[in-house]
Amino acid sequence: MASDIYEELFERMKAGRDALADKYPWFTHDTALGQLQGIRKEGLLPHAVSSCPSEVINWFGEPGRQIVCLHPVGAAGSVTKGFLATTLAIAVDRGKFRWDDRVVDLDPEFQLKDPWVTREFRMFDIMAQRSGLPAYVNDMLSVLGLDQATLIRSLRYVDPVSSFRSTFAYTNITHLEAGRIVAEREGAPDWETCARIFSSRSA
Repeated sequence: MASDIYEELFERMKAGRDALADKYPWFTHDTALGQLQGIRKEGLLPHAVSSCPSEVINWFGEPGRQIVCLHPVGAAGSVTKGFLATTLAIAVDRGKFRWDDRVVDLDPEFQLKDPWVTREFRMFDIMAQRSGLPAYVNDMLSVLGLDQATLIRSLRYVDPVSSFRSTFAYTNITHLEAGRIVAEREGAPDWETCARIFSSRSA
């Protein structure tokens, strides 16, 4: 129920026009405001707007005020990269792989367009985000409903925009690959399950 509300919110944010259209073309004032007010009543507002412009909070006339929800629903975004780094480090400590292992040695299906980069791309390169790929490479493909394997495979068709390890460029799909490797090495069905297992062990 709550996740459906959030998805509806996001769709309505992308539709129509509002005062912030030039600055945030994906956001709509009239349709989103009504949805946000409804979500606010559900106690989900702080997390529902975590990825929205700060002006959204001001529309409610209560900047800084938040509603606490024990079961928040919303996009965690790049917070998960910290979780991923932690699970990678735990797996390294457990001897599942090394930071300087080649990604292609851990996942033979992995491929980038440049054969040399494919061979030399290491686990630490994923976290350093110096792959040579464009920033946010192929992120928009996720709105088409493509699964993780297809998103990762899509990287092999992308031309690099800088030389390997020369420039920082924020990417997300490479982190999906790291998560898949952790899960496979730990015998978990997916990275999310692996993260929950590690978290419960440390609790």
